[in-house]
Amino acid sequence: MRKVVTNASPLIFATKVPDILNLLREMYDRFLVPEQVYEEVVEKGLQSEKEDIKENAKRLEKVIEQDEFVRVSVEVKKQRKGLGKGENAAIALAKMRGVQTILMDERKGIQVAKSHDLTPEPLPAILIKAHKNDRISKKKCKKLLDTLLVEHYWLSTANYRKIMQELEKK
Repeated sequence: MRKVVTNASPLIFATKVPDILNLLREMYDRFLVPEQVYEEVVEKGLQSEKEDIKENAKRLEKVIEQDEFVRVSVEVKKQRKGLGKGENAAIALAKMRGVQTILMDERKGIQVAKSHDLTPEPLPAILIKAHKNDRISKKKCKKLLDTLLVEHYWLSTANYRKIMQELEKK
């Protein structure tokens, strides 16, 4: 069984772009969601005054209720400076459960995860991996990446260029 721990951002954007959520489901059998991440994306989202955030929180709640998603209570013994509760909890949960891969998009969180010998995978890396493993075409990969950007996924121009160059390698 291929397990992965997920942080907030990949969950949020995968829910906004259903093809990415479906792709993640093809790649992983079990998604471990720390309670702190659930609180951030669902509970706080449902209380938001912004209608789009509230609607996405409702979709997230339904997604996380499904069998392959497991909410996990995790005690974070050390809050790492510069990381939110979700990132800290995701790293702690991955270490606690011996799960190597962690879905995470934030640069600081990625650096900390790597320092703990974890394998952080931001959504663009997932798309590239899916393309290299012939799960999606280059055209589909570019389309999904562009859809993420339309949904306000933050990606620097330099990183976008790197991703496009990586896609050309196959």
